[in-house]
Amino acid sequence: MEWEELQRAPAFCINLERRDDRREGLLDRLRGAGFEQVSIWPAVDAQSENLEALFETHGLGTLIDVDRFPARRGSQGALLSHLGLLAHAIQHELPLVHIFEDDVVFPPIWTSHAEAFYRATPMDWDVLFLGSQLLYKHLPTPSLFRFLQRHPRLKSASSRVISRPTQLLQDIVRCPLFCTHAYTLTQAGCRLLYGWLTSQPVVYGYDYMICDGMRNSSRVSPLPLKWYAWNSLRLFPDEPSRGVDPAITQRNRGLVFQLEEDGPLWGGDKL
Repeated sequence: MEWEELQRAPAFCINLERRDDRREGLLDRLRGAGFEQVSIWPAVDAQSENLEALFETHGLGTLIDVDRFPARRGSQGALLSHLGLLAHAIQHELPLVHIFEDDVVFPPIWTSHAEAFYRATPMDWDVLFLGSQLLYKHLPTPSLFRFLQRHPRLKSASSRVISRPTQLLQDIVRCPLFCTHAYTLTQAGCRLLYGWLTSQPVVYGYDYMICDGMRNSSRVSPLPLKWYAWNSLRLFPDEPSRGVDPAITQRNRGLVFQLEEDGPLWGGDKL
């Protein structure tokens, strides 16, 4: 699939109806990043909707206390919002779908390097994480990227000598990660992810479950999807738009970032 075809696929941005402040400029940001078919996906509102009934609709397992999930109705609404969107993509047999949360921002490195990252990514993926919080300690060893992180001069030299993304230096990785603010799925990926999530005997935070599936945690079965994630830290170690707050900058390791000023919608449990 060519880059232009990827950008023509439907792009949904999850947003609460009552958070019109988050909608301001949101679709323009997506269009400015090159996505042609953009729309708002109404988020599940934990303040007004029957979450328990929605959990039953999806046939989800027992809520367990990972990151205080049973008490965090906003996190529950987040999981249900993503599940509803996956179900929509499956029902309408969308060949490809982009899913964003409404705090996404596209830094300059997106415009200059996203296509190059895509072309360097193997085409056998079910899900592609455009932005995320990569857990570098879980990279396969020996890890050239981790070696370069320990040797800043060599890392700087590598970015000059090899200035385009490459799997060899782990700019494109298969690595456990948190954050689901920007990812793309094939139709097969939607079916695999939805089926996997709804077949687990327990349920907790959306990205926590995915991360546990990636790192073979005993809480869930292994994630059945083939995934890749984009890692911009070698080529752009000091990208200023990553933010200042460490809680935000660690999430901004891909090519799509989260806005710093308002914080993540779900992490603050604002629903």
